[in-house]
Amino acid sequence: MKVMKLVWNWSARVAMLIVFATAAMLPASAQTVTGSIYGTVGDASGAVIPQANVTVTNVDTGLSLSTKSSASGTFVFPVLDPGTYRISTMIEGFESVTQKDLRLSANQNINASFVLHAGSVNTEVTVDAGTTLVDTRESQLGETIDQRRVQDLPLVGRSAYDLVQTVAGVTNYSASAQIGDNNGTQFSVNGLRPNLSSYYLDGSYDNEFQRGGGNIMPNPDAVQEFRLLTTNFDAEFGRYPGGVVNVITRSGSNQYHGVAYDYLRNKALNAPNYFTTGTTPLVYNVFGAAVGGPILRDKAFFYATYEGTRISQPTTITSSSLVVPTLAERSGDFSADSAKVKASLKNLTTCGNPYVICPTALDPVVQKMLALVPVGAPANSATPGAPAQQTMASPTKQDEGSLRLDYQLTPRHKLQATYFNSQSTSYSLNARGNGILDYSGDTMSSAQYNYVLGDTWIVSDRAVNSLRIFDTLNKSTIGNSVNGNTWSDFGCAIGQNAPLNAQPFINITGYWIMGTAGSGQANDSQGAYGILDTYNYTRGNHTLKFGGAYIVGHPPDGRSVSGCRQAGLHRQRHGQCPGRFS
Repeated sequence: MKVMKLVWNWSARVAMLIVFATAAMLPASAQTVTGSIYGTVGDASGAVIPQANVTVTNVDTGLSLSTKSSASGTFVFPVLDPGTYRISTMIEGFESVTQKDLRLSANQNINASFVLHAGSVNTEVTVDAGTTLVDTRESQLGETIDQRRVQDLPLVGRSAYDLVQTVAGVTNYSASAQIGDNNGTQFSVNGLRPNLSSYYLDGSYDNEFQRGGGNIMPNPDAVQEFRLLTTNFDAEFGRYPGGVVNVITRSGSNQYHGVAYDYLRNKALNAPNYFTTGTTPLVYNVFGAAVGGPILRDKAFFYATYEGTRISQPTTITSSSLVVPTLAERSGDFSADSAKVKASLKNLTTCGNPYVICPTALDPVVQKMLALVPVGAPANSATPGAPAQQTMASPTKQDEGSLRLDYQLTPRHKLQATYFNSQSTSYSLNARGNGILDYSGDTMSSAQYNYVLGDTWIVSDRAVNSLRIFDTLNKSTIGNSVNGNTWSDFGCAIGQNAPLNAQPFINITGYWIMGTAGSGQANDSQGAYGILDTYNYTRGNHTLKFGGAYIVGHPPDGRSVSGCRQAGLHRQRHGQCPGRFS
């Protein structure tokens, strides 16, 4: 037996991401999970107004931030959660002005400049915010899939990732299995390889390391929005050259909101399948609920969701897809077979009877295996060798839940916590072409969790720090749907040559396949944990943005022998995967 030794390389590589901006006006300062609102305060003549009080308020949560315009009349709120805002300014000698309905998305920068007119500060003018559709402050290109599109557009598998296909430059979209897998969701951005994109959940890294896809996204009712960056994204996203998918979960507000739903499909309106007997049974049921609201008004909020999926659709092996031994052929009698079959028989031990194998020459191991193979139609029938149609239940079950908490700890500290968990099971009874359902098949179990802790700290009127700590795990297990049927069970001395037992793979070309080959068994665990921090400092017309990310990834390193795979757990730091086998 080979012994696996994991050699840990504790040398850490910390990527420091530094961006300097020295443009004449304020540059973009959007973070992974936030956006910014900036602008200039001036009068009707075009002169700037310094020291004007500027206040921005989140309409849903009531949380407010204030600052003053600089000597050049500029102001900026560099780190704001996605949402709807109103912003106002006032200064003695001028009328107060309020702009409402500013819709801010993640990684977006909104210019909300003011033109004030002379008058009493007690006179308030309210206007609808008129923001440009083009972000003139940011070089990175992307598109936001907002909550309305997530809710209103059809999603067959209830994965909002499907909507990336509406973004220009996205091709070769491949969704993960509905219950999750170790491939993840993948797509190509601007012609790059599908496994070269980065995925984030509330600012935390959410990639699958084995094949580079994205982990499962929470159900659509848990998603506030997500943004896909396609070109020129900031250094903080510099791990892969493809796209950047930035998912923001939904937070609670000062109003209680909830939803309950139940989607059901069955075979009632389905047409019969031409190749099977009757209409294939189907029950496709997705149900769930979500609720959110205040814990402490204007201070603490929650949003929780649950979704369950139950799919009941049997696996069917049609009679026309196999050619298996007839009752006579199982006993070695091929005398009634066609001339074509007889011509293919060579070197038979017949004991004097043409095309009839002697009973003593029949292999007892093969006879035990044939006992599991359905009996084919007689050689003189219209469909010689065709067995009866096979049908076996293969249900799919998934349960997932999410919880987000937001808490304004102090006027300068806002805390956030996100938890997501998904547990799923399903069957793949015909994996790798397996055509004998009583002989072999795969069961699949998938699980994922995400923990995210965040702190937004207003260090001063000029500085804001955004911190994220996260831990995520994706686990995929493949087992046998049928117990036994190994070489030893058939009385054969052939060794398994692997630490896990699986049924032998038999492929008789042109006739039938039994066994699942290299598709199982497997036990793959992969994930990552780490810390990401970004610091924004504004002085006059200049902004300095810098930070760092320390991510420890542990991808699986599976070894497959005779249809079995057992995963070793290796660790990597920014692409390094040290390990040694002996």
